[in-house]
Amino acid sequence: NDHPADDPPFVIAKLRDWQRRDTSQQAIVEAVTPGLLSLPGAFAVAVNPPSLVGGFEQPVQFVLSGGDYAQTEGWARQLMREVRKRNLMRNLDLDHGERGPQLRIEIDRRLAHDLGVSARELGDTLRLFLQGDDITEFHQRGETYQVVVQGRPEARKTVADILNLQVRGRDGDTVPVAAFARAERTGAATSYRRVNREPAMVLTGVPAAGIDLGQLLGTLRDLVEQHLPARARTDTLGLSREFTKSSAAAAGVFALALLVTYLVLAALFESFVYPLIILIAVPLAVTSGLLALWLAGMSFNTFSQVALLLLIGLLAKNAILVVDFANRRRREGATVEEAVLEACRTRFRPILMTSIATSAGGVPLALATGPGAEAREIIGIVIVTGTIWVTLITVFLVPGLYRVAARLASVPGRRASELDEQLREARDA
Repeated sequence: NDHPADDPPFVIAKLRDWQRRDTSQQAIVEAVTPGLLSLPGAFAVAVNPPSLVGGFEQPVQFVLSGGDYAQTEGWARQLMREVRKRNLMRNLDLDHGERGPQLRIEIDRRLAHDLGVSARELGDTLRLFLQGDDITEFHQRGETYQVVVQGRPEARKTVADILNLQVRGRDGDTVPVAAFARAERTGAATSYRRVNREPAMVLTGVPAAGIDLGQLLGTLRDLVEQHLPARARTDTLGLSREFTKSSAAAAGVFALALLVTYLVLAALFESFVYPLIILIAVPLAVTSGLLALWLAGMSFNTFSQVALLLLIGLLAKNAILVVDFANRRRREGATVEEAVLEACRTRFRPILMTSIATSAGGVPLALATGPGAEAREIIGIVIVTGTIWVTLITVFLVPGLYRVAARLASVPGRRASELDEQLREARDA
């Protein structure tokens, strides 16, 4: 094809049904990739089809900019060497390369001037001879025909044909191109990318096994800071940009959710201290889910985020049961120790039943098989392992935190009770 770099050929391989094979799709891709990369004179990779419609786009699209095309390409090549040293990516490639054949004409301008050949005359002659030009059209029997001026195909097949092309000089004499120029076969990029209106190079590929997308993008930025000039700038495109934007937005949304939750709990408990018990326990629940992902060798993605939200909700619900019951007993006159012990005894059964039901619901997901099982496994593993840890936090840590908080805050609802008592006394008087 005329543009091999812009429109590379591809083959779609349809695998057997998953019930009829023992090897996963990802394992097949990893097995055939080394053989494809060893093909001489070619760059071939195997990729999984995208889960969403939008083309076979590599998940990693890391942008380098800050200089001209030559400088930026040098930086990109250096970054690729560092990535290969650390084995951070698979199918590593640069979207800019000398993949299109090109014939470069080097002109001796002084000699061309002495021969009376101008740059404009040379350019017009080469354009007409090689590319051609539509000069007019004529109509015959209802059909329209274009009149094109161009060199005959057999007269422009080789480099020698181009160098023997006659160019008109200043005095009207013709001079062969070979008299003042030489030709060189080179390779050149068929297109030049610009990102944010700057010359840019884009590294593409897939994270290596055991490395998630967020971790890889952070490592690439660190490598740029360590090994490239300060004026080198980074950006992302495609799935990498969407991941970066969603991660940044998730942090803000999570902070806002914590604030709203704190205010709601403060209104529920009539205190600004007791809600901190639940908020302090939340990071421990998140840590348990992340630890489960790390031990299972799984990545942090949308499915694991859903499972973490479930764990946070379960922990908050269990903690609220304990704190609310203890507050109620203290309003009735019980001491802190009595209120905490009675809350643990009374609420232990509902907490345990909720945790067992949640964990049991995650077991089928953790043991899932078949197409798409990887997504369900992540949710199941986080739920099953995280629920155990959340239950331990609720039973042991929350009561201890309540005892500490009780020293810093008054009995919940005491001020409201005192105000009601004063109002009754005022009415009776």
